[in-house]
Amino acid sequence: MATASSEYAKFERVLNGEATAPEDIPRSAWQHLVGNEFDPGQFIKATIDFQRKWDWDWVKLHPRATYLAEVWGAQFDPDDYLDKLPRYVEPVIKTTDDLAKIQPLDPKDSPVLKELVSDAATVRKEFADRPVIQTLFSPLSILLWLTGLPRFPHGSNAYGANPVITSQQLITENPELAKQALSAIAQTLSAYTQWLLEPTQQGGAGIDGVFYATTGTASEEYYSKAQFDEFSKPYDLEALKGAEHGVTILHTCGAASHPEWFADWPIDILQWDQYLPGNPPLSADFGHTALGGVNRSLFTKGTDPQQVIDQIRATFEEFGDRPFLLSPSCSLPLSDNDDLVKLLKSNKF
Repeated sequence: MATASSEYAKFERVLNGEATAPEDIPRSAWQHLVGNEFDPGQFIKATIDFQRKWDWDWVKLHPRATYLAEVWGAQFDPDDYLDKLPRYVEPVIKTTDDLAKIQPLDPKDSPVLKELVSDAATVRKEFADRPVIQTLFSPLSILLWLTGLPRFPHGSNAYGANPVITSQQLITENPELAKQALSAIAQTLSAYTQWLLEPTQQGGAGIDGVFYATTGTASEEYYSKAQFDEFSKPYDLEALKGAEHGVTILHTCGAASHPEWFADWPIDILQWDQYLPGNPPLSADFGHTALGGVNRSLFTKGTDPQQVIDQIRATFEEFGDRPFLLSPSCSLPLSDNDDLVKLLKSNKF
């Protein structure tokens, strides 16, 4: 990772365990850019505008949540959203036999991935002075997307989808076929990540790393630990090989998301939502730099700014002289409040 700028240096010091003072803690936040996600030009403009507005210390690219399912042919309606998700028009996996459709792909042959690499390269050029990170989802999360099944325990099906198989059937009815599909996705993600990290002179995007999200698959209310170890972990590690020369942030999403399961993984930064049931405090030490510190649900109109201030202050006190990265616990709500978001930039704690 380059270290020519103060933003790079700040980020690297934290990863090396050196930064302690509030002004040395990198800040960032991200948000779904609904209304701009499917048009590359609009998405890039909205991404750059959001970054310029807040001047975050590092940039998390936040493409539409469906983009990796689209790689294998899932279709969505860009003009019909429910909250932050477009309506599912045509799932790819309707029966477990359809798992055979999921084959390894060359990212450079995928219009969706070519679009996202081009987007990342544009953002890289625009913000050459700070780390730029692309969002990925785990192979098991993508497989759930490809069926339209819920990504979280007790969640709803994808908007517009009506799957006829269950999350358990998806992996247990024909486990070998499921593993072939997961491996195909992992191979494709690894190659895509390598392309993202390649220098722009070599045709890559030249970015610094990935934000790798497992969505709700690390919850034992969805899959048991044994199932996670069999159907997620091997393919996660395979996918992450593509980022071995960059920065890897792993986000285990949702309630009871077991960040301790990732203590020995080859990652740099670990995020979980400490404010959801069943999750430990962010200061719990699992051997990786922590990311988070403020409950994402506070960033809505009607919140007393003092609540945000108190949480930020409590996070700094909780960590003491241990470095971390400050952000909301997940993406900002669509209806955020600028007066609250700007508190993330303050050092008066």
